[in-house]
Amino acid sequence: MSVYDSVFGSLCVEIITASPTLIISKLNIADVTLHEITVVNEMTLHVSVGRNDVKRLKEVAKKNGDSVKILKRSGIVWSFLRLRNRPILVAFALLVLSLTAFLPTRVLFMEIDGNCSLDAEKILSAANACGIGFGSETAEIRSEIFKNKMLQAIPKLQWLGVNTRGCVAYISVKERADDNNINENEGNCIVAKKDGIVQSVTVTAGYPLCKKGDSIETGQLLVAGWIELENFVRLEDAEGEIFADTEQLTTAMTPINYTVKTEGTAFKKKFSILIGKKLINLFKGSGIYSTGCDRIYKKYTLTLPGSFKLPISVIAYSERQYKTETTVIIEAVAFHWLDTYVENYLLSQMSAGTILEATQQGVLLEDVYLLQTVCRCNEMIGMKCNKEFTEEYGKRD
Repeated sequence: MSVYDSVFGSLCVEIITASPTLIISKLNIADVTLHEITVVNEMTLHVSVGRNDVKRLKEVAKKNGDSVKILKRSGIVWSFLRLRNRPILVAFALLVLSLTAFLPTRVLFMEIDGNCSLDAEKILSAANACGIGFGSETAEIRSEIFKNKMLQAIPKLQWLGVNTRGCVAYISVKERADDNNINENEGNCIVAKKDGIVQSVTVTAGYPLCKKGDSIETGQLLVAGWIELENFVRLEDAEGEIFADTEQLTTAMTPINYTVKTEGTAFKKKFSILIGKKLINLFKGSGIYSTGCDRIYKKYTLTLPGSFKLPISVIAYSERQYKTETTVIIEAVAFHWLDTYVENYLLSQMSAGTILEATQQGVLLEDVYLLQTVCRCNEMIGMKCNKEFTEEYGKRD
């Protein structure tokens, strides 16, 4: 059998004839090519014939009074023709081929690398606004243009790069160092964070620039991160504790009437589907809940093996309806609450220290209780920051 017949198809045919020799001779005259001729018995032949020669074979056999029966079809063409009886398989195969060709040209997943303080959701949202999101064409992504847009959208980014592999876009970022952020636990000097009068100075490293009884202002240098010697200056990180008396004025207020929740009246569960930025509610109404209702929601993101997250999420809402009632606060109770709040607030603002004395004045203004408090505190007022050495800070006499 030729390669042509193997590709375009051949048939195994059974011929029942009174004279096998005669039929083979007539088929040869009719230019019908026969392959693999097998003599089954005196009146039966099995032959292989090309798909294009079957019609002539049947015509010759009919004129000779012989019968022809097709036993088997083989070849690539017949394999494809048999697929006509399996339309679902053909449709699925075409779908897979189409997706194989189409999906690598689109961005379906995004990965962020290098972010520390910046939230990945913020970077992804900015990337979507700058032209790279779910379904974006990979061929249209220009790294330099995208980088410039992202650096303008997020000023905290110092550098950004984007690469695509298949249907995944990899965004690598480097965050800009925040030089203006003052951390109380880092720095080479100690400065005052409040106004006050120094009560005690304990310095374990660095050069003290204040003493007990000095009046200091916010931002004033208290302990320098260097020591001046005879012919040179030795730099070191300042360490120490400076306590001072400070004065704090606070104003706190609370309404006379307030609303409290009572027992719940109903409990409901609702679901929504989030596709990209499109929210589809699976319940009636707009989804905006009124007062008198608590809502807790959980978001379930569709994730593929390998931790690839699809932009498809299911949001489950748990709602509880409740009743409310208005309660009037007694004056003594209200001022007790305000006094406790002021005390806790002042202590929370101190690194260390205590409230020495407090002068309070409580008044009723229209529908609120107002408490004004003047407190004298003894607290640690030093915080660390970075300062460069200058001749402005010389030795103290």
